[in-house]
Amino acid sequence: MLANPPPVRQGDTVDAEALKSQGEKLMMEQRIEEAVNSFRQATLLNPTDDGAFLRLGIALSVLGRRDPAMDAFASALAVNPHSIPVYYNRSGLKRYQPGDPEIPLLEGLLTDPAALPLEQRIMAHFTLGKAWLDINDADRAFPHFHQGNGLYRRTFSYDVDAALAQMAEIARVLTKDTIDALKVGGNLSVRPIFIVGMPRSGSTLVEQILASHPNVAGAGEIAAFRTVVQSLRQGNGHAIPYPLVATMLNPTLTGKLGDLYLQLTQQWVEKDKPRLTDKFLENFLYAGLIHATLPNAKIVHCRRDPIDTCLSCYTTMFGGAQEFTFDMNELGRYWQGYERLTDHWRDTLPSSHFIEASYEDIVADAEGSTRRLLHALDLPWNERCLTFHANDRPVMTASSQQVRQPIHGNSKGRWKRYRDHIVPLLQILGQAD
Repeated sequence: MLANPPPVRQGDTVDAEALKSQGEKLMMEQRIEEAVNSFRQATLLNPTDDGAFLRLGIALSVLGRRDPAMDAFASALAVNPHSIPVYYNRSGLKRYQPGDPEIPLLEGLLTDPAALPLEQRIMAHFTLGKAWLDINDADRAFPHFHQGNGLYRRTFSYDVDAALAQMAEIARVLTKDTIDALKVGGNLSVRPIFIVGMPRSGSTLVEQILASHPNVAGAGEIAAFRTVVQSLRQGNGHAIPYPLVATMLNPTLTGKLGDLYLQLTQQWVEKDKPRLTDKFLENFLYAGLIHATLPNAKIVHCRRDPIDTCLSCYTTMFGGAQEFTFDMNELGRYWQGYERLTDHWRDTLPSSHFIEASYEDIVADAEGSTRRLLHALDLPWNERCLTFHANDRPVMTASSQQVRQPIHGNSKGRWKRYRDHIVPLLQILGQAD
C-alpha cells in the first residue's frame, strides 16, 4: 500500500475502472499487495462502486487480513445491500449464527430466479449452504448445495469417462522401465517440491507448513509443468496429446523439458530460499514424467479420507476449474480413477521421491508429521513450520482462511454427520449402509 496516495477526485469513474482492471491483472500475477493498493485507490476515486470494495475485500482475504477484508465487504454492502457476490466472497470469513438476517435476505432474492443472473443464483445457493452448515442444519444446507452444483454442472460439458480413460492410459504408458530410461537425461535440480493430490485434501496446509520454512518459497498453484508437456508440438502446431507425448521422448529431450520447467518457475524463486513448492494439484497426472524430467525433485502426495475430501469438494464452488466436483457420481468416479493412478505412482516411483502426507496424521501429530515430512524433503527442522498460521504469504485457494488458524480436527470424519445427504457418493465409494 502506498504511504502517501496521490490526490483523488470523487466520481472519476474512468480512472477508477482503470485501477480495477490493473488490480485484477496484478491479482492474476499474484502481486497481491500491489493489487490491494490499486483497488483501494479505486474506492477512493469512486466510493459508490461496490465492485471496487468487493475486489479490495477479496485481495485482503488472500493476504489473511480478515478484519480489513470484512470492512471492505461491509463498505460494498453499504453501497449495494443485495450484492450476492459480496455475500458469497465474505462467507468464508464469517461464521453464521441462528437468526442471521442475511439468510432470509438471500433466500428472498432466490424466490424469483429469473431476476438473478445464473452465476449469482449459484453463488447464493453455495452461500446459503455454508450458512446453514454453520448453524448445524444440514437438512436446509444440502438442498442449496444440490441446487448450486446442479445449476453449475449444466453450464459446461465434461466427460468423466474420458478423464478415467486418460488416467488408465497414463499408467499403461509411463511404466517404471520407461521412466527409468528417460530420467538418465533429466535435469538434476533439487529445487522443486511438487505438491499433488485431490482438491481439499490438505494440500494448502502442507504448502503453508513448508513455505514457513526459511529455505522454501511457496509458489502456489502454477501450471508450469502442464505448459512444459504442451510445449512439444505436432507438425500442424497442435500440442501432442498426453500421455502419447511420453512415447516420443528421449533422455536428451527429457532434460530440455526439465530445463524449461526451471525457466518457467524462476519468477517465483526467492533470494536465499533454495527450494520452491509448486502446488498445482493436477500434477498428479504427470508424476511419472516429473520424475523423468526432474529426477531429484520431490513429489509430496497429499492424502485425506476419501469421503471427507469429496464432501469438501462438493460443498465448494470452484470457479472455472475442477469440473468433476459438481456431480456426486462424477466426483466419486473421478476419485476412484485418481486413486488407481496414484497407486500406480506409489508402485512405480521411489518412495524417497514420491512422499505421502496424510491430513489425518498432521491433525493428530502436527510436530511429528512435520518433522517426518521435512526429513523426507532433506530440509532441516525449523520451528516456524509449526506456526504456519502466522505466515502472511498470499494464499489464493479455497483453504486460504483455514491455514490462517492453528491445526484442529474439526473436519476429520465430518462426512459422517451428513451421510443421509450424500448417498450417491457413498454408494460409489462403497460406504453406503
